[in-house]
Formats: sequence, C-alpha cells, structure tokens
Amino acid sequence: MQMLTLGGFVFSVSEKTPYHGLTRTSGGGFQTVPIFGAKPLSFNTGQPLENIKITCEWYYQEGMQSVDDLRALQNTQQPQLLTDSLGNNLGQWIIKTLSEKQKNLIDDGTALVNQVDIELEEFINNA
Repeated sequence: MQMLTLGGFVFSVSEKTPYHGLTRTSGGGFQTVPIFGAKPLSFNTGQPLENIKITCEWYYQEGMQSVDDLRALQNTQQPQLLTDSLGNNLGQWIIKTLSEKQKNLIDDGTALVNQVDIELEEFINNA
C-alpha cells in the first residue's frame, strides 16, 4: 500500500521507500507592519505557498537507487502531482531541495543507510 506518491515516485513500505516524518507548513497570509508610537498593524497580503518536508531512511543499494530516482524526477524541472494514501489529490508540487546523507558505507561504496530529506513547495499556476 502506498503512503504517498509524487509524480511516478511511490513512498511505500513494500517499495522499500517509506517515510518516517512529514511536516506540512502553511501560513495565514498576515504580515505585521510596525507603526511608530502605536501598536503594529496586521495586513492580509494573501497566503504564501505551502511547504512539505518529508524525512526518510532507506537502506542498501535500493535506497541509493531511490534517491537517484527522486533526483531524476527533480531534474525534469516540472511540477509533480502529489497524492496521499487515500487517493486525495493534493495538487502540484515542486521538489525544492533533496538532501541525502549516506552512512555506514561498505568497501564497494554502498551506503547501508541513506538519510533523505525532501522539501516540496506548492506549485500554483493561475495563468
């Protein structure tokens, strides 16, 4: 069963690509403007784009290949459809950053542990 899909990439225990943390950040759109001699004023300037940070820990060559697959998806430089485990369409998102930390390497260079952080940013195109 899938946990999440981003474009053609599936986050799933059965695919050996689970995530163990997801943080979704959204703002209310209010900015504070300082006023001399008075309390600051609040203005709604519109909501900023949402962000999602996904943290993963993958293992062995399969984990290294999964990171390469995500980098290939990022290199398309196209927004990707994000879908949750219930099939809900979460809209289009771009891979803003992809960070990989390889740990416990063996003699052929294979990382036994790959710690992966993926930062997504909501993509809005009203044009």
